[in-house]
Amino acid sequence: KIIYYNNLSTQLGRNTINDNELGNNYANKFHKLDKLINTIEIDFKERENLLLNEYNTIVTLSNELGESLPTFESFKGSNNTYSLSDSRLNQLKENVQLLNQMKIKRIDEIKQLVIDCSSIVIDL
Repeated sequence: KIIYYNNLSTQLGRNTINDNELGNNYANKFHKLDKLINTIEIDFKERENLLLNEYNTIVTLSNELGESLPTFESFKGSNNTYSLSDSRLNQLKENVQLLNQMKIKRIDEIKQLVIDCSSIVIDL
């Protein structure tokens, strides 16, 4: 169970624990470890869902804009970046923000194009 907990902690970029930190009594160790695992599993699932939602937003915006679709792995960061880290989440959020800005810019360009076309038609 300690290995499982440490694996989840590592993926979230958190500190791991060792057997000594849980005390000497085995019943207390298991109880503390079960509490820790329950908590971190919730955090792990929430972070996984958050990353997936951000990526799905990127997919939607990329499709709307006709842009090439980046792979999820392209947001992994450096080799030392954990799979569910804040760094990866921030990269995804920055990409969403960039795509939203591109969308707004394209909408403005299309509006201007409509105005220009309209004035040309009126001139004819």
